[in-house]
Amino acid sequence: MSPERSKKKPSSKKQSAAEVNAELKGWTDIARYLGIPIATAHRWASEGMPVRREGRFTVADREAVSAWPRSRVAHARARARDDRRR
Repeated sequence: MSPERSKKKPSSKKQSAAEVNAELKGWTDIARYLGIPIATAHRWASEGMPVRREGRFTVADREAVSAWPRSRVAHARARARDDRRR
């Protein structure tokens, strides 16, 4: 096989750098970005982490996914504080 054949053709879809950097495509990218195992990313999605399906891929916005665990922890702390007051 010649080296010319092994080169991939450039994608016909053009996206801006902001669009490419803002989205995580696939469970592997989402989990790697958050520093968690893929199974944990699946569980978090079932618990409300903001992800969406685009065709056969699961896609997530970097900012929304980054903010979700912080809001989840804050909610859990407030709930624990309320439970102690009872």
